[in-house]
Amino acid sequence: MTTIDSRLPDMLLENWGAWSRTGRGTGLGYPNVQPMFHGVKFKRKADRAIDETDALVAEAAIMMMARKEYPRDERPPGYFSMRDFIIRKWAKNYPNQELAHKYKVHRNTITHWVNRAKDEFIAEYLLIVRDAHKVNKLYSEKG
Repeated sequence: MTTIDSRLPDMLLENWGAWSRTGRGTGLGYPNVQPMFHGVKFKRKADRAIDETDALVAEAAIMMMARKEYPRDERPPGYFSMRDFIIRKWAKNYPNQELAHKYKVHRNTITHWVNRAKDEFIAEYLLIVRDAHKVNKLYSEKG
């Protein structure tokens, strides 16, 4: 069994959020930023430049999370979209206190949701990477 560095979901989501704010995303519905930021390599505190492939895989994973959700008009009371939460938290960069106010919950609940979002996100991300690896292996065997 492969062990995943616990910092991986944070790094991928932070980098994806920065990348999505450049307006280069595939249109999940969050605002673009000024054109002067196009082509900028965003860096984390660890000075790791964002890789556009990582960002695209992260975006695909977030879009895949939507397939597990209720259609908007069928959501039960109290339901919230994990995909929408991820977009608010990382792409729109809402602080936890603002998220708590928006969802009308305690900040501790937001902390729990952040951890749950990271778990669900990394599961989808790793499925996409695994499937891509299988496809690459098939093509390399035929080549």
